[in-house]
Formats: sequence, structure tokens, C-alpha cells
Amino acid sequence: MIMRSYEVVETLRKSKKAIFSPNDITKITGQSESGVYVLINRLHNKGLIFKPLKGVISLSQDPFVISSQ
Repeated sequence: MIMRSYEVVETLRKSKKAIFSPNDITKITGQSESGVYVLINRLHNKGLIFKPLKGVISLSQDPFVISSQ
């Protein structure tokens, strides 16, 4: 199952979580680990997701939202 970029972002939004790990995204998309890292970098370059820390992916840049998770 290959999900498009916007489908991945919408699925992450619907999950109601503020932060994700690459492993979470692997489970959601069903892609390989290497494929997920490529996807994360592409979404980050488009400005659709943010990487506040290594191994942490967020849909929000708000530090209060990120720190509350």
C-alpha cells in the first residue's frame, strides 16, 4: 500500500497525536523503513511536517504542543 504525501499528512492529523516516530509512520503507511525516511525528508522539505528533534516528527511547530506529548 503506497500512500501519497497528502494522504500520509491527513492520516497523521486524524490520529490526534502531536508527535510521531519514524516507526509510527512505518506502521501507518506500510512502507519499508528506508522508504519512510525518504517520505519524511520529502514532507519536511515541502514544509508539511517538522523535525524538532532527531527521530521526532511533528505536524506543529508550536513548542508547547510538542512538549506536552
